Amino acid sequence: MNGEHPLRSTHRPLGRAWTALAIAALIVTMGAPARAAAVSTFPASQETIIVGSSDGVSRAQADDGIMETLTETDVAPDPVVYPGTETVTTGTLASGNFSTDLLSSDDAYVQYREAVAPPTSTLSNTPAQNGTGCGWSSCPNGNASDDLYASSSLAGAGATYRGLGFALPADAAIIRVEVGIEAYEPSGNDRIAAAVSWDGGTTYCPSVQVNLPGADPNAYTYANLTACGSHPWAGADFAADNIVTRLTHVQVGGVVETLYLDANGVRVMYETNYRLAVRYDWTAIPVGNAYVLTIEAGVSDENVTVEVLTPPSVWSGRLNFTSAGDRTLLYNLTAAEFNAGGPAIRFVDAGGPDDVASDLRVDFVVVTAVTLAYRLDVRQDVSGISGSSPVLVLKGNVSGGGENFNVDVWNVSAGVWDPTLPAAFAAAVGYLNLTLRPEEIDAGTVSVRYTDVNPTNAAPGSLHLDLVAVVANPISAPLDVVPFAAAGVAAAVGVLAFLFLIRRRILPGGEKPREAESGTTAPAPKRATKKVLAPAGTRAVAAILESGHAYLVEEGKPGQGPKLLEDLTRIGRSGLLMTRGDRESTQAQFRFQHTTSVFLGEGRTDTGGDPPTLESIEATIGDFLRENPVGAVLIDDIEFLADGNRFGDVVRFLRRAAAAVTGGKQILLASVRPGTVRPRELDALEQELDVVRLG
Repeated sequence: MNGEHPLRSTHRPLGRAWTALAIAALIVTMGAPARAAAVSTFPASQETIIVGSSDGVSRAQADDGIMETLTETDVAPDPVVYPGTETVTTGTLASGNFSTDLLSSDDAYVQYREAVAPPTSTLSNTPAQNGTGCGWSSCPNGNASDDLYASSSLAGAGATYRGLGFALPADAAIIRVEVGIEAYEPSGNDRIAAAVSWDGGTTYCPSVQVNLPGADPNAYTYANLTACGSHPWAGADFAADNIVTRLTHVQVGGVVETLYLDANGVRVMYETNYRLAVRYDWTAIPVGNAYVLTIEAGVSDENVTVEVLTPPSVWSGRLNFTSAGDRTLLYNLTAAEFNAGGPAIRFVDAGGPDDVASDLRVDFVVVTAVTLAYRLDVRQDVSGISGSSPVLVLKGNVSGGGENFNVDVWNVSAGVWDPTLPAAFAAAVGYLNLTLRPEEIDAGTVSVRYTDVNPTNAAPGSLHLDLVAVVANPISAPLDVVPFAAAGVAAAVGVLAFLFLIRRRILPGGEKPREAESGTTAPAPKRATKKVLAPAGTRAVAAILESGHAYLVEEGKPGQGPKLLEDLTRIGRSGLLMTRGDRESTQAQFRFQHTTSVFLGEGRTDTGGDPPTLESIEATIGDFLRENPVGAVLIDDIEFLADGNRFGDVVRFLRRAAAAVTGGKQILLASVRPGTVRPRELDALEQELDVVRLG
């Protein structure tokens, strides 16, 4: 920007003289007395937010350093993917259905119960070395089955073997302990007495004699050492190098024979305490900017850890459920855990196995592919413009997200937005100006639109506006900062903002009761009023609507009811829209998520076609509510219901529809537009439903 000019030129440049005239016009408006053909200034007076958010157009009505901020909103759909397969490795599926009972937060659970895992386990290990002081020949040959033999020709000679390498779970309950021998004695007379130690060879169980075949059987013969005198077997006995075998030559008859030992080992059978291991797998999750695992679950008796797999085999604890009541926990998957769209999780005991069979109940499991696409579409109107040579003057800058914004002006004649100032703003605060053409002014009103340059930007950008105004009848004056007086301008123009009242069947405080149709005054019900100020509009309403309630949405302008439903679906609810609007304009104006739309006016003409019956509409709503436990229904609008039906029937229909959501997690909305029903009828509707008033 040239330091000599506070305004930046456009493709319809004002030039230095025109720039001076425009700025002087603003100065004269606020400081000079009225005169013929006086300079006139017209600040922006109304604002419509299509996409994005604003802290109020009143902040852009004066060049005073108080800036309006327009911020982009993420409009990209975030696909949700539910687990595709279930693997119960340890435990049992006690109740529920995978995965239909995991699709929504509706208290329909998949419940798992711990079990011993598995019921029994068997480990068979061979020694790694023989003990010291072995009385047999070639003792190491008795370690493994390889047709190399240790031998003994001396009655009473003993051989010890150790290093069997057991590692049992600490909670293992020992069922059976056996010593296995692969040995033979050619005459078939002498025997081997097998014993086992649990303390490294200090103490042994009583030995058990084993008869030997006349040739190598190439298989083990087992001696049962489970009964070990007064010693109770435990999992800890099989830790470190505690297990040692001892084999002793037993002579039978008058001649000592030669024994041949090929291998020996120990076999232990055990069971563990209760534990849980349940795995979920996903496939084909779309690519996004982030991936959020969401689980709603509760536990009994014992905490449960959710582990996430980093392929190929590393499981990491990420979430812990510790409450008997339902809790919703979230975790952002790493790129490795996302595994190209195929992540896996498993539920396991947080504290390991114990002696109580605990339960895990799962209500909702999903991975959300968070997809970011920040957009802005905000329109402002400058009204009441009169005079000659009108000039649009903007002052502002951009910040955040590296995003810039276009300025368009509505071309009344062509019925299109003229792309007037592409990528118009800089990081530093500066002025922009634009001479307005006749076709851009409609009955004294100019409409300006701000849109983002990159509609797929993954970071939110902001546009700051200090001044939006039209100057007419400009005069020459020195260049200077535009000295709008904020208070004076704000008092002179009306500001469009959403101010709504949510109440339960009551008129707002201070409002006169409606006139009954007979001319008498209907008394106002004596019930408490709930007021909420929401400059952000319907989105703030959506955040505080209560589940299990039915609301009458009294629109301040058309389209607010569907916008409220759109906001409800964007915070996770499924939607049912029943509207008299046409399909094309509705789909173009609103971005519903997970919503079924029923266009009640399709197939009808001005001269024929019956309206849908209340019974058919009620059946459609009933079907939706049964399948969507956290759904939101919008009937848009009540006037259409009254077409061909008695109003009393409409009221009773709404009463039944409201009863269908009462006490649950669903929401019913029925919109009514200004002046479409009589005062007495509106009173009757307000007696049936809670009320949302949108300004």
